[in-house]
Amino acid sequence: MNVILLVCFRGEGEVICMVTRKDLIIAILSTFCLTSTLFMIVPTRSQTTYPYDPWEDLNDDGKIDLYDAVMLLNKYGTKGTPINKTALLLNLQQRVEALETRTPKKGYVSISPAAFTPQSNTQTYYKYSSYLRGQGSFNTGVQLPNGATLIKMTVLLIDGSNNGRVEVLLMGFNITERYPLTIPMASVATTDLGQPGEVLLYDDTIADAVVDNKNCEYALYAWFTRDDISLYIQSVVLEYEYPQ
Repeated sequence: MNVILLVCFRGEGEVICMVTRKDLIIAILSTFCLTSTLFMIVPTRSQTTYPYDPWEDLNDDGKIDLYDAVMLLNKYGTKGTPINKTALLLNLQQRVEALETRTPKKGYVSISPAAFTPQSNTQTYYKYSSYLRGQGSFNTGVQLPNGATLIKMTVLLIDGSNNGRVEVLLMGFNITERYPLTIPMASVATTDLGQPGEVLLYDDTIADAVVDNKNCEYALYAWFTRDDISLYIQSVVLEYEYPQ
């Protein structure tokens, strides 16, 4: 049996250890295996994915990267008064809501020609969903939002007649005190002096413009001087504003 002498130092003395060649080989192999195993273990850590935070995106490019880190590094060591971000956002929201309150909102009411009825059952007329022609007066009630302010009446019509014309009026009546509002509240009309063809007429000077559904009712009147195939109404639109 081959014996190998190993000199081991302990304290101030020395100790002579004897091991066999077989024991030494086993010890070396065991050490090698243990060392290899330790090196084969790959260090790992928890792979936590943090959500994007716009407050940490310093250059507002939609991603947090090295550029944001450089910007933060350039500010390292500076001091100042911190901002209460929650209070800042609340203040901005209140200011936006106040601005929206002061900004009037627009709305529209469309009246189809099919809604008009003739004033007399002896009148000659033709009407469809987007077409009304005839002779004499036609009318229809109008439902408007209470408290709104009327700002424009627009009428799309065709006048290809040389000797006929059409007029559209917005009317109102106070049902509580029994008197008509300004006559008319708004109006548009063509003339007998030519052929304007398809025209879009409007009146943006509305009288008694604030809608009062508690005390008043509203209606549209259309008046044709003659029944002419080249003279008809296509649509009426009332535009209004109301506070938020």
